[in-house]
Amino acid sequence: MKEALIARLSALLTDGEFKQIRDEVGEIAQEYRKLLRSERNIAIEAHKAEGKTPEEFVAPEKDEFDTQFDELFVSYNEKKEQYQQQRAEADARRAEAQQRRAEEDKQRMEAQAEAVKELTALVESGEQNNEAFAQFKNIQAKWKAIGRVSLDNEMAKKIHADFNHQLDLFRHNRKIALDLLELDYAKNLAVKEYLLAKLEHLSEADNANDIAVQMKQYQAEWNKTGPVGRNEREAINERFKTLADKIYGKIQHHFTERREQLTHNAEAKQALIDRINAINATDLLPENAEATFKEVVALQEAWKGTGYSTKNEEYWQTSRTACDEFFNHRKALLREGDKVREAHKQTKIALCEKAESLQHDTEWVQTSDILIKLQKEWQTIGSAGKSDENRLWNRFREACDKFFAAKKEHFAGLDQNQEANLQAKEALIYRIAEYQFDNEDIEGGFDALKAFADEWASIGLVPIKEKNRIQTLYKKALDARYAEIKKMREDSRITRVSGAFRKHLDNVRQNAGSGNAERAMNREEDKLRYQIEALEEEIARYENNLGFFSMGNKNAKNPLMEDEEEKMTKLKSDIQDLRTRLKVLATPAPSPVAEIEAEAPAEIEHVAEVETNTDADAE
Repeated sequence: MKEALIARLSALLTDGEFKQIRDEVGEIAQEYRKLLRSERNIAIEAHKAEGKTPEEFVAPEKDEFDTQFDELFVSYNEKKEQYQQQRAEADARRAEAQQRRAEEDKQRMEAQAEAVKELTALVESGEQNNEAFAQFKNIQAKWKAIGRVSLDNEMAKKIHADFNHQLDLFRHNRKIALDLLELDYAKNLAVKEYLLAKLEHLSEADNANDIAVQMKQYQAEWNKTGPVGRNEREAINERFKTLADKIYGKIQHHFTERREQLTHNAEAKQALIDRINAINATDLLPENAEATFKEVVALQEAWKGTGYSTKNEEYWQTSRTACDEFFNHRKALLREGDKVREAHKQTKIALCEKAESLQHDTEWVQTSDILIKLQKEWQTIGSAGKSDENRLWNRFREACDKFFAAKKEHFAGLDQNQEANLQAKEALIYRIAEYQFDNEDIEGGFDALKAFADEWASIGLVPIKEKNRIQTLYKKALDARYAEIKKMREDSRITRVSGAFRKHLDNVRQNAGSGNAERAMNREEDKLRYQIEALEEEIARYENNLGFFSMGNKNAKNPLMEDEEEKMTKLKSDIQDLRTRLKVLATPAPSPVAEIEAEAPAEIEHVAEVETNTDADAE
């Protein structure tokens, strides 16, 4: 079977061209690999049959057919490389011809634009004497001599249209000049004054739909009306343009504002629905039922202020279903609330009794741990009800406070080794300030700062009168160094992002060719700006959602809010990277000889700051 495939491949390589044989060669290669896998599977089965372990298996060595097949594929790759080189050369020739044609068209369009400019000046001069007519004929002859440019080019189409428009204007003006020009100008002026009065009235109207219909009609009438005298022409056209811009701006503002408002209202409704669904997705417990109820009621009130939106009825039905689900669940929960609160009450009474039994204990460390555990346990227990909750809490806190006050008094007199600890901490602050970061190992700098923090935490207490001073100095020194290393990491990230994007731009320029490099760069810029706008819109949506999430309880955070904030932080970082790429795009490409390219780094993980020790145990 291998021999037959090798024979087919050899025949194809001998007689066939790459383009005709590449598909069949691919099929042969696929069949040959299947044979190799089959041989390997047979060897594995034989290996297993001998009772050997997988680690002892050795793949079969290549036979003479495999070697011959590899040699034939070297020849095939040479054919492939030759074919690709020929295609690249042909593409280069076509690009060169296309560039040459584009340059010729550009030169013709520049000459045509100059002719349009001359004819426009002639038309705007208003002159209709014999000298002006001779100049008109000369411009026509010059236009014909320039030759045609393909009207597939939008600029050429515009220039051609402008020239024809100016021709029409000149002929029209000449005809009017021959037929009582001044009388016609006066009539046109009266019509346009009438239309301007209509536009003045229209600019004060309120209904945007009616304004749009009327404006279209008035503009058509204006365009049908002939020119006015040269002395009035500029002023009346400017008056029309000013009024038209005002009216169209009003129309555009209305519909843009309307679309934005509908979209904003829909997003607001969806955010409220999402929040209610999120509440329904979490467990409703007796201790949080009241707060959650107030939040849902607040969401319903917020709904009333969202206004009309797209798919308004659909949003309303979805919201009502979600609210009904919550209130049905709450109603069932309230029936069991008294039993749950009574259980919480008994549990908290037991914690009070336990804390009271320890309030005079002198096993400071062990008892501190027990009371802290009791405090944490207290926080996990739901409410015991309005009539008992505060009373039980005051009783529990009083027992805890008695113990910790006695502990604080006990440790206040202990001053052994505190002076030595103060000196050790002062020396450590000096080492932090003098530590030299390595630009090549930024993450090592963070590790060093973390090690300093761990060393600080390992040093014992200092005299109480020095505690705030030394802690302030330490925090200031560590914060300054963290700010420095974060700046270094940010600069490094910007450098890597810039380097990677420059390399990308080089590939884009190379693939586009010299003729299309500028257009490719414009596309890259458009793509970056589009991405930035999209991310900014997404950030705005997240900020809007956060506003609704906080309506129920402005001081409390929930997992949804934290998730939204985390996403928003990531989007802002992405925008910063995109703006860095825009700066690279706006900077002229460096010389290939002078540029030192760096490998694009992997995405750098954020390093959490090391929290400093506040010596809380000293209290």
